[in-house]
Amino acid sequence: MKEEYRVIDNFIADKEYYKELENGIMSWEFPWNYLDSVTKVAAEVDSIDTSGMSHLLYYVEREEEPSQYYKYIHPLLEQIMEEAGACKILRARVDAVLSLQYFSNPEFEPHVDLSHLPNISAVFYIGDSDGDTIIYRNTLPVGGRDGDVPGNLEELVRVSPKANRLVLFKGEHWHTGCRPTNGRRVLINSNYLVNENNQVEHN
Repeated sequence: MKEEYRVIDNFIADKEYYKELENGIMSWEFPWNYLDSVTKVAAEVDSIDTSGMSHLLYYVEREEEPSQYYKYIHPLLEQIMEEAGACKILRARVDAVLSLQYFSNPEFEPHVDLSHLPNISAVFYIGDSDGDTIIYRNTLPVGGRDGDVPGNLEELVRVSPKANRLVLFKGEHWHTGCRPTNGRRVLINSNYLVNENNQVEHN
């Protein structure tokens, strides 16, 4: 992918497949895990502002089997990988954040998903909501420390959630999301290897 980012509406042409995805993820049977922070793996947090729900579908660097729901979402991930010109799925998860009556800051902490590998990041929205995705011009070199957030972040683009909308961007960009003011913000977050010379062994 040559562009810094790309926004594609109506990414899934098959409307029935999209509705199957949406209905499955929004079902009461879909298993969610609580996160103290939606942007950090093990953050020390003292506010509910950063909390959310997540379901890990697949992570190439972990030994466990993919989620039972992975097979239903895999066709979408393959399509995203092809669109991005990438060569391997590294990680995929479903994320959800709910509106809160009180919060001190609607924007979550800026972060870089996988700082140790050259990758393409993707956000695919399930349903309409507010709570923008913000991508910054600032980048983190591969292998850099993703805990050191720059103090001079400059917005590159701000994208509003929309059903069946895909956002692709180069994985080295700092980025974040915003908590919705009404309802829920649900998305599939995934990352893709862009260089075959940087191989990751499948478990």
